[in-house]
Amino acid sequence: MITLRISLPFQILVNEQIQKITVESVDGFHTLLAKHIDYATALNTSIVQYINKEGDACYVACDEGILIKKGENISLSTRLGIKSNNLKELKEIIETTFKRMEEDRKETNKTLAKLELTLARGLMELNKGENG
Repeated sequence: MITLRISLPFQILVNEQIQKITVESVDGFHTLLAKHIDYATALNTSIVQYINKEGDACYVACDEGILIKKGENISLSTRLGIKSNNLKELKEIIETTFKRMEEDRKETNKTLAKLELTLARGLMELNKGENG
């Protein structure tokens, strides 16, 4: 068995015993087993699949990351991860999550544009007061 730990910036998403894991790294797909040599790689944005100790497939959508295998421990760090035991359900969660993130990004950009405009106007008024 391998101990898998998937860490996000503010939580541990997975910490369990597994049989194997399949990941997509920058240099292709890799399946790691308990006796695999120690290994480190950068991961692409992809779906990580692992087989838990009961033999069930589990999936984690990762937004890039780093994977390190040392002995019988695998650590995977990613900035965003979503876990599901159902691939179809994971697809729906990803679509909903990324749609919400895109809406949040657009709203943030609008707010920043308004702040920049207000700052520019304030600086122009300040400049007029000093020169006028």
